Amino acid sequence: MPISTHPFVVKLKYDIPGRTQPIHLGIDTGRENIGVGASLENGENVFLSDVETKNKAVTKAMSDRRAYRMSRRRHRREKKQRHAHAKKSEMKNGRPAVKGERHTRKTVGRDIRYPGCKNPVTHKVIKGKEARIANRRRDEGWQTPSARQLIQTHMRIVRNVMKFLPVTHITIEMVSFDFQKLANVEIKNWEYSDGPLHGFKSPADYVWARQNGKCYFCDKKIAICHHAMHRAKGGSDRVGNLVGLCPECHQKLHSDRDMDKRLQEEFGTPKTCISVLNSAMPEIDRQMRALCDARGIVYDTCTGFDTYEARKRYGIPKDHCTDGYAISLYGRNANNVCLTDSVCMMRRFRKKSGSIIQKLNQRVYKLKGKVVAVNRHKRTDQKEPALDDYMSRYAQKHSEAECRRHFHELKIIPARRTYTYRKQKLVSPVHIGDTVRYEKRNKTSGITKKAVFVAEEIDMFNGKVKYGDQSGRYGKKSPLMKYCRPIKAGSLKFIRTIRLADCLSMARKEAEVRRKKQLKKPKNLVID
Repeated sequence: MPISTHPFVVKLKYDIPGRTQPIHLGIDTGRENIGVGASLENGENVFLSDVETKNKAVTKAMSDRRAYRMSRRRHRREKKQRHAHAKKSEMKNGRPAVKGERHTRKTVGRDIRYPGCKNPVTHKVIKGKEARIANRRRDEGWQTPSARQLIQTHMRIVRNVMKFLPVTHITIEMVSFDFQKLANVEIKNWEYSDGPLHGFKSPADYVWARQNGKCYFCDKKIAICHHAMHRAKGGSDRVGNLVGLCPECHQKLHSDRDMDKRLQEEFGTPKTCISVLNSAMPEIDRQMRALCDARGIVYDTCTGFDTYEARKRYGIPKDHCTDGYAISLYGRNANNVCLTDSVCMMRRFRKKSGSIIQKLNQRVYKLKGKVVAVNRHKRTDQKEPALDDYMSRYAQKHSEAECRRHFHELKIIPARRTYTYRKQKLVSPVHIGDTVRYEKRNKTSGITKKAVFVAEEIDMFNGKVKYGDQSGRYGKKSPLMKYCRPIKAGSLKFIRTIRLADCLSMARKEAEVRRKKQLKKPKNLVID
């Protein structure tokens, strides 16, 4: 009876004692990619796999949910304020208005002190609800959503491999990152307590001294400390992410997409993204040890240096899956080291998303079918021109009457939300990560097209399902959802099988790109 197609595994219906050989399983832990390798007692490689996690998507999903929640609460609050103002039921004992507030008249409201809050809360027009943050408690051993997803992925990989391989030994690589040493390899012991701001009063003073008071792009005087990697994209407030700019270059940076992209590439990805492994590794070790004790499996751990020594000893090339194979050889004297020619590429999917809003669209202004502006005012990190910028440029060459006439010629497409099937109280025929069977019969020729694939992306607006080919790229024609039928669900699915030589080639290209980014130093700038 077949239980797996990739790799192809057949399970016998009757027991044959003494016919299974011991299998050593090695796990190369990681945040974005996890390497898996299995070997026999003599060291022969029997299984290689490279697993792609969805750790980045977890943080983005949490940020999107927070933005939707804040937007929803703000609109509800403004609606209540308008009703209170119409019914003359505003709060009394107000305070003078502050410049920039919505109500320029005297603000109707007062400061109210709640239990558990250090500072009083200012209510405007209407009295808000009491904050419930003081009543929330986190359970012991609570993990962040990104760390919890990482723990579940590691455990799911081991359980899936144990379904078709008689695993008797499990070795996992325990990793721990020293962020200060990653930033400065030659750091001394006493420098751990002295951060980059040691001797400076503020981050602005540090940036001024680092760049000698000159703008990063020109020699003018620094006036603004700009975040190279935007905070909306995961950038932090550390001084290594701050760059001093003059007002002219700062204005140009927000309108020049290539200029902003080059600055972000030079600064690179924030190193805090790998801190999730430091918090997740103890829990991964605890759960893996409990699983091995329950099933009678020998459990062991190793370090990154042990993996390097095993790879160097047996001449194994560097990659995530080959690192997993080297970890499986840790502590043994193998005499038949050989790699398989195929690598199973796997990917973690979010199983049956419970989101209500899929996408938040923007307001668009069109003139004769062409988009001329997006949104009334420019949003943060918006590259397209806004309506106020477009009309201000139009007013420089036209009269006031012509501007009013031109404004009424614009076609306005309002900002609408794209909802999921759950909001519409419908059942989605296909979810991301489902194994799908596609069947479509051509009525003219009588030929029926058939295919089986994993749904990697769903276009709900056009009703199409996207999936990748052997190279990982989406095909030119995505099948319609109405011709697809899910046959198997799951969060960790096999995507495709590639040759080991192609996998090593892609790994070398990625390593070369990372090396070039590390060697590329910004002008007049030292990243801490």
